[in-house]
Amino acid sequence: MDNELIIPADAGETLDIYLSPTTYPVAFERKVRCMMNSGLSKEEAEGIILTTPIQVEIFYDIDRGLFAIESEPIGYIPVFNPFTGEELKKRMYKRIDKIFDK
Repeated sequence: MDNELIIPADAGETLDIYLSPTTYPVAFERKVRCMMNSGLSKEEAEGIILTTPIQVEIFYDIDRGLFAIESEPIGYIPVFNPFTGEELKKRMYKRIDKIFDK
């Protein structure tokens, strides 16, 4: 294993995060406002957010720490390491060892 951080083309390491007004109040409120900006009512937005997880990809930068990025936009935007400011490379092919279960 080397120290280079790469966004894999196949499945990365992910976590499902459920937002709620008690566990993540700031993020919950911001997500509600975001969905309301898309045309939903506050009640509709809150209902969706409370029942639908946000999937995040997790990365660990050796000697620096753990960080996570929401999974949905990763394939469409440049992603930067928050510790170094460097753009993460995207793997555009599936790893052979994953294909052959090595």
